Parts: sequence; C-alpha cells; structure tokens
Amino acid sequence: MTGGSNYYANIPQVEIAGKTGTAQNPGLDHGWFTSFAPLDNPEIVVTVLVENAGRFGSVSASPIASLLIEQYLTGETKRPHILNYVLNFEAGNAGIEDEEEESPDNE
Repeated sequence: MTGGSNYYANIPQVEIAGKTGTAQNPGLDHGWFTSFAPLDNPEIVVTVLVENAGRFGSVSASPIASLLIEQYLTGETKRPHILNYVLNFEAGNAGIEDEEEESPDNE
C-alpha cells in the first residue's frame, strides 16, 4: 500500500489494494481486511477476519493478510517485526500505541 495509514500492510516492492473495517460486536469488536496484490496485475486476493480483536482491521487483520500476500508473491517473509506482532497479538491490547512506536515516521 502506498497511500493511507496502514503501516502493517506495507510490503516493500509490492503494491497492495485493500480496505479495512471494524464490525461492532456485543463483546470485543471484530477487525477485517480485504485485499489484492499486486495492484496493477492481481495474482492473489486475501480477506482476513479477526473475531473479537478489540481493535481496528488495520491493526488486527491487515498484518496477517500482508504476511500471506508477501509469502505467496515472494516465497518468504522479510518483515520479522510484523511476524512478531502477529504472533504476539493480544485482543484489545495491540495496535495504535504499537503502531506509533514501530512506524518508520517515528524513528
């Protein structure tokens, strides 16, 4: 993704088109992200729904989708900080604060 504010969906050298969303729920909200890549000649479509994520789709679902897309298109993942974020995601606790710390704009 080259526009928008979705830091977690950025894959170097790959343009992703995507839309995030949040679905209200009686408990924690659900987060979702639907996407395709590459932008100009799509090869893959990925939609991720994280139930009870407690956060927006941009911080709960898009990191998962971007790792799947990266693995599919390049054969590997080269962003260990995103993989670590996904593996250690805690519903309701991840995201905005972490995004501010990890975003390249804040380094």
